[in-house]
Amino acid sequence: MHGITPHMTATLHVPGARARPGQKKSPLKAAPCTLARMMKLCIFAGTTIGGYLAAYAVSSYGMMAEVIASGVGSLVGVYLGWKLARRIDR
Repeated sequence: MHGITPHMTATLHVPGARARPGQKKSPLKAAPCTLARMMKLCIFAGTTIGGYLAAYAVSSYGMMAEVIASGVGSLVGVYLGWKLARRIDR
């Protein structure tokens, strides 16, 4: 048995896989859920929902009103998604 030394890190070993010559084995790390990722997800959801709801609300006024309302609703969705992501991060 070999002892564990402080400089050792966890590595991912895949049976049958070989590293290229000169390539170091990468440590196994989980991707953290960062504020940027959360913000992108919330903004995407806010844009989609805001644009759809605004277009649906003015659908009786015609196609041009739907397009304009969808744009405004998407902008509102971006703002609300951004605020939600910042609130979640606290």
